[in-house]
Amino acid sequence: LSSCLTIRCKQQYRICSFGTNSYNNAYESKKVNGRKENERDEIQQQMKKGRQILKKQKQLKKNQKNHLNIHEKTNNGNKDQKKDIIRASKVYEQYTKKGQKKKKSSRQRQQETMKKHRGILGGIRGQTTLKNLLAFQDQHKIELRPSHISTCWNKASHFLPGERGIINKNPKIFLPLIDHTKEVIKEFNARSLAITIQSIAKISSLTRIEVDETLWKALEEEVVKIEKLEARDSSNILWAFAKVKQGAPELFASMELKMIPKLFAFNSQDMANT
Repeated sequence: LSSCLTIRCKQQYRICSFGTNSYNNAYESKKVNGRKENERDEIQQQMKKGRQILKKQKQLKKNQKNHLNIHEKTNNGNKDQKKDIIRASKVYEQYTKKGQKKKKSSRQRQQETMKKHRGILGGIRGQTTLKNLLAFQDQHKIELRPSHISTCWNKASHFLPGERGIINKNPKIFLPLIDHTKEVIKEFNARSLAITIQSIAKISSLTRIEVDETLWKALEEEVVKIEKLEARDSSNILWAFAKVKQGAPELFASMELKMIPKLFAFNSQDMANT
């Protein structure tokens, strides 16, 4: 009996131990399977992201190819179409330029002309030799105003100490400037006229320059026409005509009438010149 009981107990123990072992094995297998499922899900998500990135890259490449194809088609298009495009662009540019010109106000135009005027004055004053000055005057003859011409004469008179010998060797060097002065002499104002007369008198009195009598006559006529003269301009004009010994009875008579009411405005230098 005891032996039977021991055998029976051993069998039950084996059954129990087998059950516990199988339960433990099942639990551990479930754990492993859960981990594997999680890893699988992560891998699938990463693969999904990778597929999306690849899809975007393919789409970008496709768009680039389409852009290149369109560019090649336009470049390899018909010559007539290209000509039409060029013509249309030229017409558009002309139209926009005309529109811009029309939109410019009078103030902008004045600013542009003043800028150009100052540029020419700076060019005249920046010349270092008489030859360069006369070349500049001949080059910009169309653009020169009366004030520019008077500045040319004034600048030329400043070259006398160093270039008197050159002028004496070539007395006709000033003929282009003299002719230009005759052409626009009627447009001179009082100050430009006074500066021009004074500079011509200074040059002709110290050199052998050939000044035509018609120029002095034209200058005299323009001075007589001027109604208002500053004290300085009046004295410079009288000094110039006296220096070159030009007889101008009409000029001296008109200057007498213009100067007497303004004698109080004369300084010592003006009075000495007069």
